[in-house]
Amino acid sequence: MIGMTDSTVMIVKKMPAPGLSKAPMWSGDLSKLLAFLMKFERLAKAAAMDNKAMVEAVVEYLKKNSDVKFWKTFKGY
Repeated sequence: MIGMTDSTVMIVKKMPAPGLSKAPMWSGDLSKLLAFLMKFERLAKAAAMDNKAMVEAVVEYLKKNSDVKFWKTFKGY
């Protein structure tokens, strides 16, 4: 058919700001790390963040400053 094209609609949501009730937050409890990362990744992908942006933003969702310093020591941060 002439004039018809395939189109994809992508809904992009904003990443919830750190500290908001819907935002992921990691308290430093290792038993909750996987759940935190899964929620963070799901929300970050919905916000159309690429991997680099996710790596840079994840530290904003860590509760303790000491965790932020530790997180930044990982290779690839």
